[in-house]
Amino acid sequence: MSDEPSRGVMRYRVALLLLMLYECVFLALSLDLMTRVWSWRVRLAPHELAAVGFFEVSRSVVTVLSILLLAWMLVGHTGRRWRPLAFGLGFAAIWHAKALAFDGFPGPRQEAFAAWLSAHDVPRALTLFVFASPAWTLWAAAGALLRFSVVFPQPLTASQVDAEAAGRAGLMRSSPLAGADIGGAFRKLSAWLLMHGWLEPRPVTTGVLVWIAVFHVLGPNPAVVAVGGVLLAVIAGLIVTHLRAGAIASTRPRDRRTITWLRHGAVSGLVLLLLSAASSFLLTGPAAFAGVVLLG
Repeated sequence: MSDEPSRGVMRYRVALLLLMLYECVFLALSLDLMTRVWSWRVRLAPHELAAVGFFEVSRSVVTVLSILLLAWMLVGHTGRRWRPLAFGLGFAAIWHAKALAFDGFPGPRQEAFAAWLSAHDVPRALTLFVFASPAWTLWAAAGALLRFSVVFPQPLTASQVDAEAAGRAGLMRSSPLAGADIGGAFRKLSAWLLMHGWLEPRPVTTGVLVWIAVFHVLGPNPAVVAVGGVLLAVIAGLIVTHLRAGAIASTRPRDRRTITWLRHGAVSGLVLLLLSAASSFLLTGPAAFAGVVLLG
């Protein structure tokens, strides 16, 4: 029994190292693409060159920061409560690298590697899943972060979630028509899931894998994308509910500061990501320069 914790830490470190190596692949692909962009600089319009450069630099910076953060957690944060956060941030960084990739503009080494895979009869579906499909990494990140919200700063219970409702009322509670208690709905859902064990590691992992399979079998049609969006919204609501309850239940100021830092970082990052995405509509025409600035 005394060897079980050390074996768990070893498995965690090996899995995290593999995830970091996976991130390094996308860093290499991004650097490869930047060499081609630089060699083609005379063929591209200035705003096109700037846009591609911003995309690739941002991908590389996020990936490098993620690798450094995971390395730091690999050394100093191996406890059970930190492991889901490490995997969640790692998969989120890979999703970012995939989602911002230029599919029709590969680097020279990427082209050579793709030709090698094709010559060795590697299934194209597998290649797309590993290198091109961003959706499954997003679901993996969401599942890991959901699990993190249940165990940080300590394992959460249904009673602690219910206790978080003290002094709270529904959103827009002064309006009789718009006074739905959204937070209360998420607390009830969270308490039910916790009481029935649906937020334990095995059910969460199984649910993520099943949804990834369903998403890839059915394809990204509008109905599947809509269901996925609803699932992400529900997961986000549960994570916020759990972190609030965990902050209230925690007796350590340091843990409360960590939760506050994570919440502010997530909100700020989401706003910046949406602003960057909106700028893509301004990359052509007279507003191209403004789009490049917003993209940066």
